[in-house]
Amino acid sequence: MPIIFIFVEIFSVRNFDFSSKLLDYFIPTFLLVVYTCIISIVLAVIPAWVITFQKIPWKNLFDILLILPLSIPGYIMAFTYADILGFNGSLDLLLQNYLNTKLSIDILSLEWLSFFLALSLYPYIYATTRIAFSLIGNTYFNLSNTLGLGETKTFLKIILPLSMPAILSGTLLVIMELLNEYGAVNYYGVKTFSVGIFKYWFSMDDKSSAIVFSAFLIILVLLLIFFLKMLKKNDEKIKYHIKSTTYIYKKNNLFKIPSYSFICLPIFFGLIIPLAFILKNVITNFLMYDWTQILHVFANTFLLAFITATIITIISFYVVSVKRHNNMRSLKVLIAFLSSGYAIPGAVIGLSFMLILQYLNPSLNFLMGTIALLIYAYVFRFFAVSIFPLESSFKQQPLSFDILAKTLGLSITQTISKINFPLSKFAFASSFLLVFIDVFKELPLTLILRPFNYETLATQAYQYANEEMLSYSSVYSLCIIVVCSATIILSKSILKHKN
Repeated sequence: MPIIFIFVEIFSVRNFDFSSKLLDYFIPTFLLVVYTCIISIVLAVIPAWVITFQKIPWKNLFDILLILPLSIPGYIMAFTYADILGFNGSLDLLLQNYLNTKLSIDILSLEWLSFFLALSLYPYIYATTRIAFSLIGNTYFNLSNTLGLGETKTFLKIILPLSMPAILSGTLLVIMELLNEYGAVNYYGVKTFSVGIFKYWFSMDDKSSAIVFSAFLIILVLLLIFFLKMLKKNDEKIKYHIKSTTYIYKKNNLFKIPSYSFICLPIFFGLIIPLAFILKNVITNFLMYDWTQILHVFANTFLLAFITATIITIISFYVVSVKRHNNMRSLKVLIAFLSSGYAIPGAVIGLSFMLILQYLNPSLNFLMGTIALLIYAYVFRFFAVSIFPLESSFKQQPLSFDILAKTLGLSITQTISKINFPLSKFAFASSFLLVFIDVFKELPLTLILRPFNYETLATQAYQYANEEMLSYSSVYSLCIIVVCSATIILSKSILKHKN
C-alpha cells in the first residue's frame, strides 16, 4: 500500500518542530472544515426537506439543479467569486461606476472561502440526506400528528435524529474533499495541510515536514472513517418503517415563498452566478483564446478520464464478481484495502508514490512524470468510487440466480456474462461516469504526477487563475463544468431508469 511508505519514512524524520509547524497548519485546516461543514449542512438539509416532504411544482428539475453545483470544483468556485467580489472585481467596478463607492470587504479570507467551498460541496450532504428522508415512511408522521407535533417539531425531534447518520456520511465526504483541496486554499492563502505538503516538498525541499504533514493527515482521515463506522452500527438499529409513498405536507400559498427561497438560494449562488460569470468571460474574450491549445488540453483530459474510468470500472467489476462467487475473507480485506484510497488526499497519494520509487530503486525515477504512473495513482484513489455502486447492485441480485445457473450447467464465467453483468449494466455505467467526473476535475494529484508539459483542464484553470488571468482560466473552467454537468445528469437518469 503506497501510504505505508509515509509511515516508513516518518522514522527518519529528525528535529521537526511540532509545536509551531503542525499547529500553524492545523488551526486553519480545522476552522476551514468546521465553517464549511456547517454552511454545507444548512444549504443541503433544508432544501432536502422541502423537496422531499412538500408539494412544489417542477420538483424533479429542482432536484437536479440542487445537485449540479457538484460539477463546479471548489477551486473554480473560489476563483470565480474572488474575481466577482475582489478588489476591482465586477461588483466593485459596478459600484464605482454607478454609486461612486467601493466594495470594502476582504474576500480572500478563510470565512469567505468556507462559504464558496460550501456552495460547491453541499450536494454531497444533500444527496445522502435526500435518500434518508425518502426512506422515512408515514408511520412517524402519523404518530407525530397524533401527539400534536407541528412540522417544525417533527423535523427537529424525529426526522433529523433519524437522518443524522446519513447527514454525517455526506459531511464526511465534504471533509475529505476539503482535506484534498489545494487550488482554492493556496489561492486564498489559507494554510491547510495540502498547502503545507506542496510548500515543504516542492518549494522548500523540506522532505521531513512534508512526510509529517502527510502522516498526520492520514491519521486524521482514519479517525474520521472509524467514527463514521461507529455511527453506521447505530444506524442499523433504526427502523424506518418504509412505505410505498412519501408523506407530503399540505401547504398554503403563504409558505410557498420561504420554501422556494430555501431551494433557490443554493442554486442561485452555487450554479447560476458562477456559471453566468464564467460564460460572460468566455464570450468577452472569445477571439483571444488559442482554440487549438484548448482542444488539445480538452483531449488530454477527456482521454485521461476515459481510460482511467474504463480501467477502474473493469477492475471493480472483476473484483466484485470474484467476491460473489468466492466469498472468502481475504477478498473482503482486499476490497477494503483497495477502497481506502479515496479517503486519502491527492497530495498525500502523490507524495507516497514518489517515496515508493525512491525506496524501491532510484533507477525507477524514470517512471516519474509518466501517464502510466498518473493513471495508476488515479486507480488507487478512485477505486472506491467505482466499487460501491457495483457492490450495491450485486447485493440486490438474489443468490438463487447463481444457484439456478449452476443447476443449468453454466460455468462461473457464463453466469457472470449472462446473468450478473446484464443485471448490473446500469450500475456499471453509473460507476464509470462517477469515476470519469472525479478524474476529469482532479487537481492536486495531477499537479504532482503529470508528465512535463502535459496539461489538463484542471491544471490550466488553476495556473491561469493563480497568475491572476481569470479571463483565460474561465474557458477551461467552463469546459469542466459543462462536461461534468452533462455526466451528472446522465448518471442521475441512469440511476432513475434503474430504479
